[in-house]
Amino acid sequence: MKFHFFKISILLVAFICTHPAAAQQDKFGWRLGAAGGLMSYTGDLTDQFRLVQPTPRTIHPFDHIDFKTYGLTAERSLSRAWGLGISYSKGQFTANDRSIDWKGKLQTNGSNFDRSLNALTKIRNYGAYFAYYFDNEKLMGKTAFFAPYLKAGVGVTRFKVYGDLYFGENNQPYYYWPDGTIRNLPEGHSTAIIVEQDGHFETNLTELETEGVSYKTSVFTPMAGLGLKFRLANRLNLNLEYLFHFTQTDYLDDVSGKFLPEYDNPAQEYAANPANWNGEYRGNSNGKDDFYTFATVSLHYNLGRKKEAFFAPAIFTGALPLWEKDTADSKVVLDTVEMDTPPLVDPTETEMADEIQRQQEQISKTTQPDTAAAIEKPAQKTGDSGKEKPAPAAPQPKASEKPLAPVVEQNQQKITALETELATLKSRQDSLESKVDPSVKTQMAGEIKRLEQQIDSLKSTPKTPKPPAPPATAPTKPDDEVQSMRKELQTIKSQLQQRQEQAPQGASDAELAALRAKVQQYEQQLAARNDRRSQQELAALRASIESLSKEVAKPQSVIVAPPAADTGKDQQIAELNARMQEMQKSLDSLRAQSAAPAKPDSLKKVQPDPEVTALKAELDSLKAKIKADELQRKQQAEAEAQALEAQRLQAEVQKRNEAEAQRQAELDAAKQELAEMKEKQAATAEAERKAKALADLKTKIKGWEKKPVYFETGSATLNEQAKSTVQEAAKLLLMHPELIATLNGFTDPSGNRQRNLELSRSRAEAVQQLLVQTGVPADRISIGKGGIDNNVRTPQEGRRVEVSLQVKE
Repeated sequence: MKFHFFKISILLVAFICTHPAAAQQDKFGWRLGAAGGLMSYTGDLTDQFRLVQPTPRTIHPFDHIDFKTYGLTAERSLSRAWGLGISYSKGQFTANDRSIDWKGKLQTNGSNFDRSLNALTKIRNYGAYFAYYFDNEKLMGKTAFFAPYLKAGVGVTRFKVYGDLYFGENNQPYYYWPDGTIRNLPEGHSTAIIVEQDGHFETNLTELETEGVSYKTSVFTPMAGLGLKFRLANRLNLNLEYLFHFTQTDYLDDVSGKFLPEYDNPAQEYAANPANWNGEYRGNSNGKDDFYTFATVSLHYNLGRKKEAFFAPAIFTGALPLWEKDTADSKVVLDTVEMDTPPLVDPTETEMADEIQRQQEQISKTTQPDTAAAIEKPAQKTGDSGKEKPAPAAPQPKASEKPLAPVVEQNQQKITALETELATLKSRQDSLESKVDPSVKTQMAGEIKRLEQQIDSLKSTPKTPKPPAPPATAPTKPDDEVQSMRKELQTIKSQLQQRQEQAPQGASDAELAALRAKVQQYEQQLAARNDRRSQQELAALRASIESLSKEVAKPQSVIVAPPAADTGKDQQIAELNARMQEMQKSLDSLRAQSAAPAKPDSLKKVQPDPEVTALKAELDSLKAKIKADELQRKQQAEAEAQALEAQRLQAEVQKRNEAEAQRQAELDAAKQELAEMKEKQAATAEAERKAKALADLKTKIKGWEKKPVYFETGSATLNEQAKSTVQEAAKLLLMHPELIATLNGFTDPSGNRQRNLELSRSRAEAVQQLLVQTGVPADRISIGKGGIDNNVRTPQEGRRVEVSLQVKE
């Protein structure tokens, strides 16, 4: 099967790679896609068809990110409607007789709820398919935002089936009780607790052969489905898709036929019937094959060269204006006329040769030298290389010459005819580029080039030279007198900066008045010369002088420090305030003297008063001392507050620690008491459980005190009925490790005594051997004395082995 699929895949890929692309527009060659989604199935473990089965993984997909379901596709476009592709998909699904609804609630009313089978199937599918798209310009437009499509194909599905049969680190089996619960101990144990299936499918059901059949895990799978394609961009699509895969097997969930009458080992029996369900059929009796579905969201990218639509070239025609006399800047205005694209046909090579011959005859009629008129035309692009070539130079008409209008119209008609023929020839060359002989293509290219050169020669016109630009005038330079004025202005500016730094003590109104007069003098001289730059500098100097004058006129106030909080310095501060008031009066008188108008010829600098300077220094020293005292008192107060806060916090922490220690001691005592109570309760419960379990077990093995297993006359071989009885005993022994078995073999009185004694022993050993083969440890089986039973009513009753089950002390 694998070899045939490999050959089919090679042929399919070769067909896709060698298939020619369709000659339709706006279509790409390949489409690659990646998909992800959810899988579902319909088979023996589902009671109805659902698009997606409700499982914990599908109800809460973000809580089960290990649920891997994805696929890849590669598709070749055959036409606007059809595509041929190959696909690979991988995923898994779960099925369970103990199913849940979409709210996560257990459905106890299912038809197979008591059967309690479950499966997880891991799937890989390799397929090939045909796709039919509805946006094929017949049913829907090719640029539709969304469009449906159909899929059909075949493939091969490979799968493996796993079961969730055990839980916990010790692989403890699930016990299904009649009340519908799952517990950790067999039925009847009072201490059994309810458990849930952990969802870890650890057992490979395929290898156990639960129905005694070694089924194939690679099957032929037809598939079909539908989807919806959304156009996100020119090359990008988003698809919503649902595919059905019809497998040719009924073992996709490891369930198909009937229960076996006997099994090879207990693990196989438990996997086949974990809940001891009474019924003939293990699966559905209809025998239908299973199928699975794949619901996906996929992203597809289109590869390959996109074929663009053909657009007819624009033809420029219309009446051309005549050359005006003595007009060198005349321009030609062309009317733009859209011309319909001629229908594209597929002529043969003979028809193409005839067409080229006809074009040559037309060119020979229209290619006449004509220099009577010329028009201005930009450089044209050749049809072969696409490079620009300059138009050939045409003679410049003189001012006295005047071309005639009929000649211009005749040339325009020739240009229109040649351009029409050239457009037709190019369109046919594009449509038949891959069909004609190379020699014919070469000849066609030569004719196209000749037509373009002829059109260029007809459209060429002389260029009118532009008048020369007037020479730029050289910038004028200021004379030496203006330069000297600017240097003097810079000197005045530096002096003003020094006065501003020394103000208000180092400047006087007399100095400022002298500067103002000098600035006004230069301003009048520069105004006569119309030097704007120097005038702007003078305006800035005037603003600086006015600002300095305001600073000198402003009264200076003496800041008196506020009294300190310390009462010991109040008298000293009062004395200082009195001295400061006297100093303030002295300063005011000095300002009044400096504010008096000075004589114009007096620029003597006013010197500061030494006494005022000493008083200011003393005042600054006192201010600094007061500020230092305030800072020291503030820091001392903060340190004391922090110390008090630290003591308070330390006391609070100590108090809390003592309370916490007391509570911890009380809690430990309570825990100890609770542990002792739990230990006593557990011991009591264990004793009660053992007593109850012993009573239940004795009730369960009632009838097995001396269970007979009958044999044929003179034989120690177990028949089918005897094997069935022994297997029942083995099942009880395996389910209850606390049981032991005693075997007593007997014969009837007839025959040789010594032979009968040996036969009774052989019969007991045969039963012992079968119990060991089913998994019962040999140390739990003992053989009793047995012998010849002389008290039997019939010989059949004597030919037996009594199986006695007891609870081990």
